[in-house]
Amino acid sequence: MNRPPVQHPKPSRSRGVSRWAPLALATVAATALGAPPAPATGPASAAVQVAAPAAAPAPATAGATLTLTVVLDGLASDAGSAAVALYDTSAAYEALREPVRKARLPIVDQRCTWTVEALPPGDYAVTAYHDLDGDGELDKGAFGIPSEPYGFSNGARGKLGPPAWKAVRVSLSGDTRLRVPLR
Repeated sequence: MNRPPVQHPKPSRSRGVSRWAPLALATVAATALGAPPAPATGPASAAVQVAAPAAAPAPATAGATLTLTVVLDGLASDAGSAAVALYDTSAAYEALREPVRKARLPIVDQRCTWTVEALPPGDYAVTAYHDLDGDGELDKGAFGIPSEPYGFSNGARGKLGPPAWKAVRVSLSGDTRLRVPLR
């Protein structure tokens, strides 16, 4: 009698989360709140007790705000105006909707600077374009490619559309001067 070979299920290996993770998280949370950590048991207990950091003191600048100065480079003329927008989340940036701040700025001597005050520290992205004809819209040509100069923070460029959030994201922790090249 021929029997098919018996196949035993392979044990699953979870990547990234240890079975000790709940204990480690509870220990870290208790320590951060000032409570003594619960006694740990098991093979990972020594590592958990060592890994639990002490609560860090609050920074002296908690609640402080900062100033972002955006300088647009590559303006070929004083015609029209510059449109700039500041985004604070990847979702808002990717949809190009609901910027935290936006402005229309005059161009003088082919220069344009935008100062944004009272920003909390965090991650931001800047988009800008030179509205040459002053119609309030980024003009586009064939295949939806912009026909007016435009740019993003970090000088990032997209291949088939705007660059990804991680390419344009700027982490602000103090007053910052940011150059945005328009092409």
